[in-house]
Amino acid sequence: MNYGQLKTAVAGYAHRSDLEPLMDTFAELAANRIGRDTRLLELERNATFVADTDNTIPLPDRYMRMIAITTPGATGPLSLEYVTPSYFDKLNNNGGNGPRYYTIEDNLILLGPAGGEVNLTWQEKPTYFTNDNDTNEALANWSNLYLYGMLIEAFEWAMDTNNMIRAFETYKREVRECNIQADDARASGAPLVMRGYP
Repeated sequence: MNYGQLKTAVAGYAHRSDLEPLMDTFAELAANRIGRDTRLLELERNATFVADTDNTIPLPDRYMRMIAITTPGATGPLSLEYVTPSYFDKLNNNGGNGPRYYTIEDNLILLGPAGGEVNLTWQEKPTYFTNDNDTNEALANWSNLYLYGMLIEAFEWAMDTNNMIRAFETYKREVRECNIQADDARASGAPLVMRGYP
């Protein structure tokens, strides 16, 4: 499904012909909602970054939430610990052998006590549409999320509370289903293994 087909579906489900001027707004609001509510594998990204001289890394474009941040260690990757910005300011951030903890402030990832190379895994927001032929990972794989996300916005705009509630309930079911499938895909059929701490 592409954006043009999605707009046609939204107008059809809403039984309205006056939504076209607002469709871009509805789609952007739905994309933001989908980004907040889901853990779609299709929106996960992974990359290696090297901190600037001030031990910072700019947040990636369309960043939504951190999944993992690690640094190379002698025996394998080491997970960095998240600390609050206020606690980060109290720690000694002047030296050391690479990062051990991080915080996020002002669209920057701050590493401490020192910078270095880190591997980030994060979820990004779905891309916004600019023309009718556009699609994105969320729409291509989970078109119902977009359909009902946009219907929520359309019915709210139209002050149609009953249909907005119905669209929201259906949207919530779709979110639950896609999150269950994403969690199942992450486990990839492997059995759960309990590990003790060394």
